Amino acid sequence: MPCLRIFSPRAHSCVFLPPGCGSGMILGVWDRIRQIADGSGAEQTRPPYKAHVPPLQLLPGIGPKTYGRMISEIGTEIDILYNIPLQEIRAAVGAAITEQIAAVRAGSLSILRWGGGNMEG
Repeated sequence: MPCLRIFSPRAHSCVFLPPGCGSGMILGVWDRIRQIADGSGAEQTRPPYKAHVPPLQLLPGIGPKTYGRMISEIGTEIDILYNIPLQEIRAAVGAAITEQIAAVRAGSLSILRWGGGNMEG
């Protein structure tokens, strides 16, 4: 039978395991936040996030035909951008595009903000 005792949110000593209850307590959102905040939560084992992954088609020199060929001959977009050996990519599309993909992998691809239409100056 589950514990039906009600505990005050101010009773910090019994938020995680009610004393004398004999069973665990279902954690609410606030309880989980407190558990994570003090560092007692499970250690994260996922790989780090990759920020600002540009779509492959936005790299200069990759139009619809080249993109289609890359996907059909090399692999998926994410595999091309991060996993497939650069030598294999170079053999399929040449050095210029391979250098851009290497820059994406290194996090050093320079991206300029630009608007649509005619830009002068």
